[in-house]
Amino acid sequence: MILYFSFCFATSPETTQGLFLRMLWSRGLIPYFQIPDLALFGLKFHFFGFMVALGFILGASLAAKRAREKGLSARAINDVAILCLIFGILGAHVVAVLGENPSQLWSEPWRSLEVRSGLSSYGGLIGAGIAVAIYFRRKDLPFLPYADAIMFGLLPGWTLGRIGCFGVHDHPGRLSTSFLAVRFPGGARHDLGLYEAILTLLISGVLYWLGRRQQPRGFFFTILLFMYPIPRFFLDYLRAFDLADSNPRYGGLTFPQYGSIALVLWGVYLLRQIRGTRRA
Repeated sequence: MILYFSFCFATSPETTQGLFLRMLWSRGLIPYFQIPDLALFGLKFHFFGFMVALGFILGASLAAKRAREKGLSARAINDVAILCLIFGILGAHVVAVLGENPSQLWSEPWRSLEVRSGLSSYGGLIGAGIAVAIYFRRKDLPFLPYADAIMFGLLPGWTLGRIGCFGVHDHPGRLSTSFLAVRFPGGARHDLGLYEAILTLLISGVLYWLGRRQQPRGFFFTILLFMYPIPRFFLDYLRAFDLADSNPRYGGLTFPQYGSIALVLWGVYLLRQIRGTRRA
């Protein structure tokens, strides 16, 4: 990220200087800014894509490192990382179309095939999770120990991806006067990309702090099924439902909120298993 800003400063100093000056004089409200695309060797690099790619590389490296420390196969982690990239993007788009904008299938069927037309973070988790589960089953590898190792890369990588969301402000929330609100055109609003970046950064810190001691198999994966979905469920109440491109609600809840409930229930099931194993 520092490297990206360095390039931006060198190629567009006025824009970047103005960004930092506005941040210094925001008086409690975060200024709305647009991070310029990085032009390099005739190519344009979008900030969000740059941060997602950086998060993927960092996450895969940290997960492989944790696997080696625990005597697991780093090669399996690398295979899983590729599967997560491919099927995560596919699942993110499919769920975005089916769960958040199903009318697009009928009104603009060709546009629904474009990945850029919509992505759902929970859809990415579903697509990647199914691919990973099938991989471990075919390779006859234990799921929970590898899932624990993957969490040590997923959360830091997710944090970088959410910083990318914040940089392009693609998750605007409700109007607000909070000191963390961003001054969007038309009024200050919550920025859910910023909030989730802060959340995943805090969870990453807790994860690595707990990781200093030996824990039961599946412990880290299980606690993250509570630490992430529960606050994410309530963050969705800050969505800007007054905007046309906001997620629709079904039965009063958004698709990510239903996904959060499902993950917590899975966590309860695994927690009972872990407690039973410890008693045995």
